[in-house]
Order: sequence, then structure tokens, then C-alpha cells
Amino acid sequence: MDFYPRFFMKKFLIIDHSLSNLQGHHYEYSMSIAEAAARQGYQPIIIANRNF
Repeated sequence: MDFYPRFFMKKFLIIDHSLSNLQGHHYEYSMSIAEAAARQGYQPIIIANRNF
């Protein structure tokens, strides 16, 4: 993969309004998707519940 500053990387948004803490399947699922996106060259951005 070529080096690009993170600002110029393709973004991959994960929006999970139920993600409100580090416990449970919402966190594990979002992190799994984020890691897969990063391996494909995307900058993963997780948007969670405001109580997170």
C-alpha cells in the first residue's frame, strides 16, 4: 500500500447508534468491521451513541 497521510485516505464510516460502551456485541462488531476496512486501505471512522 502506498503511503498517504490519513487526511487523504479513503474513509469508511461505521454508524452504530446502539454502540454505547465497550461491552457487548455492538463494540466487537464495529471493531471487526473497522479492522477489515483498515486492511483494505480505508480509514475507519466509528460513529457511536453520544453516551459512549
